[in-house]
Amino acid sequence: MRRGTALLVGAAVVAAARLVPAAGDTPAPTPDVPRDVCTHAVGDPAGDAKAVSGGVSGTPLTDNNPGVDVEAVDARVTDTQLQVFLGINHFDSPPKMADYESAWRYTVTFKMLGKTLTFGAEQNNPTLPSLLYPQDGALYTGSGYIFVNTNGDLAGSTVAFVPGTGTHLSWVVYTAPRDKVEKALGQPIAPGTPLTSVTASTQDYTALRTLPGGDSLASTLTAAQDQLVAGDDWCFGPPPTSISAVTVPAVTYGHSTTFSAVLKDENAKALAGKPVDFVVQDGKGTKVTGTTDANGLATATFGPDTVPAGSYQVVAQFPGEGTTYKTSSATATLVVSAAKTSFTALKITKPSATTRQVTTTLLDDMHKPVAGVKVDWYVDGKKTTSTTTDKTGKAVLRTAKPGQKVQARFAGKPGIWLASASAVAKAA
Repeated sequence: MRRGTALLVGAAVVAAARLVPAAGDTPAPTPDVPRDVCTHAVGDPAGDAKAVSGGVSGTPLTDNNPGVDVEAVDARVTDTQLQVFLGINHFDSPPKMADYESAWRYTVTFKMLGKTLTFGAEQNNPTLPSLLYPQDGALYTGSGYIFVNTNGDLAGSTVAFVPGTGTHLSWVVYTAPRDKVEKALGQPIAPGTPLTSVTASTQDYTALRTLPGGDSLASTLTAAQDQLVAGDDWCFGPPPTSISAVTVPAVTYGHSTTFSAVLKDENAKALAGKPVDFVVQDGKGTKVTGTTDANGLATATFGPDTVPAGSYQVVAQFPGEGTTYKTSSATATLVVSAAKTSFTALKITKPSATTRQVTTTLLDDMHKPVAGVKVDWYVDGKKTTSTTTDKTGKAVLRTAKPGQKVQARFAGKPGIWLASASAVAKAA
């Protein structure tokens, strides 16, 4: 018997329902079934469930009908559904039963919010005449049932039988609309909602009696451990990935920097040749992308920076790869600082005997001209006028007099350029 998937419940709750959608309801699609291996799950340490005959647990099963051999229980709550999964060693759908079998029955029970919650389903033998079918249709109608405390109805619930293969489990999949479940419970399903006392059982049934070879599986958790909670478990869908070692060096306005991150699979092995996006939360969602190398390291150049000084979250994210790998992300903070500025030495010329012209160029920290900004001119320590730098960063004062002390000052631009001042020069 395989025990690759253990008993795991990541969420759940259920309300009363025959598993037949009401008129006008659109059946929800069958969810992805859990992966076969959930190494962090709570399991069946005996290596197999117990045989059940007439409701009495027996010895562990070793060679029974795989169509009623319990292998695992999983459950989760998504944004729209409650989903419960019962893993069976293997069954066919429609079932291939012996002529003495009239049905295979499947039940999952647990407690939540003070209620005993039960999911049930049945596959009838398609080759037997109806008179041999079980007559207790109140409990086993059609293909399955769901109820809470055996009370009430919940439209839109469904059950599906998903046959497995020689190496993968078969699954009985129960779904119920989350909003209707929450309405039936009278409260929302909050993250961390505990779910306890999980049991699963099956019956190999005839019209006259329960055959030996049914199966059961019960949580063997201690009281302290028996607090499985609502959430989406990674055992569903493709395997997870992880992003770590996100590096986001600080950058100065107008400069560039290099982001990096490491992408690994579920076994902490590097994933090569995969895209990693770095998205700067700057109001525009600026994105740069790198491709992982043999060590799983992705690097990408950001810049020249055009966002003002401040702190910005950077999300490093792997977009996933269909059914092969799940998405993953991690965050870091980009710190942007304003750029320094400086003036070139003041150059004084003599247009006439009574006037002096003073010229300077305002540069950023990469010695590039800062164009179109205001430069204040101070003469003998007092501000006298302002001029604007041209496209080359040049600013000119044309009204200085011989003997005056002149200085150019730039007040800066918040988040972009820092303030600066030239040296004082005397107009000779």
